[in-house]
Amino acid sequence: MTIRKSSPATGSEGDTLHARARALRLTGLLAHWEEVAQAAWVPRLLQWEEEARSHNSMERRFRRSNIGAFKPMADFDWAWPKLCDRPAIEELLTLQFIFRWRHYRCLPAPT
Repeated sequence: MTIRKSSPATGSEGDTLHARARALRLTGLLAHWEEVAQAAWVPRLLQWEEEARSHNSMERRFRRSNIGAFKPMADFDWAWPKLCDRPAIEELLTLQFIFRWRHYRCLPAPT
């Protein structure tokens, strides 16, 4: 296997890479850090590992939440809830209240 070397990761860059590898608990990589610290692929490897762990964490939390699949509002049975303000709910689903509030709060008063 050929290892390409990039510009030396010295100082804070090398320390940052080492800290990221330590935070990820990549013990095999850390055991050979002196050999691979200068390799061009190390930052990319750390990025891949961080992204994969973040994705897996999100998937695991979603599975544990038992939320299940979402049903679109177009399929909602409006006849079922007897006390349901359909126009109010449909207006909320447009999210226009967010824009009205922001404009109200962000725009200066007319002079």
